[in-house]
Amino acid sequence: MSSGELTKLWNHCPNNLEACKGKERDFLPSLEEYFAEAIEQIENPSKEEENLLKDGNFGWRALRLLARRSPHFFTYSTTIMNPLSSYLEMMVRKIAHERPGKSQENTQESQNDAELENFLTEEEQATEELKQTDHEEFVDDNNPRSDHKNITVHQLLYFSEKIAPDWQKLAVKLGK
Repeated sequence: MSSGELTKLWNHCPNNLEACKGKERDFLPSLEEYFAEAIEQIENPSKEEENLLKDGNFGWRALRLLARRSPHFFTYSTTIMNPLSSYLEMMVRKIAHERPGKSQENTQESQNDAELENFLTEEEQATEELKQTDHEEFVDDNNPRSDHKNITVHQLLYFSEKIAPDWQKLAVKLGK
């Protein structure tokens, strides 16, 4: 290096990539530490305005932390969580459930799990209803659609010859 000080810094650790991966370079909080206040709010419900899970900044940071630290973040789920707060509430409940020192026989926990299951089934039913409604909206019985057929090379050449003089008009009609 060009400077003695830079050389000392560079040679401080033989493997710089391993030094970056060290525990002292990990600045992310643990899941339990970050979600402690949110877990308290779920266990002891308070006013909706003060709910931390409804805060956008908290939600964004929570998603980033969950992506890095939680095994549940990238798991496959058939339910579609529309609002971020409901998804975060579900994840916070999972984190709270997995905390060490938590009694498995807690009746409030089982009640919360039952409420969560009810919520998820309602979401699934709403999603299914939306799928059926969307499907029904786009079905037009007056104009049945046929399967797309591939055209032959001969047909392609014939159409391209006919369209060639006015291709710009067609492009405007098709939206470029």
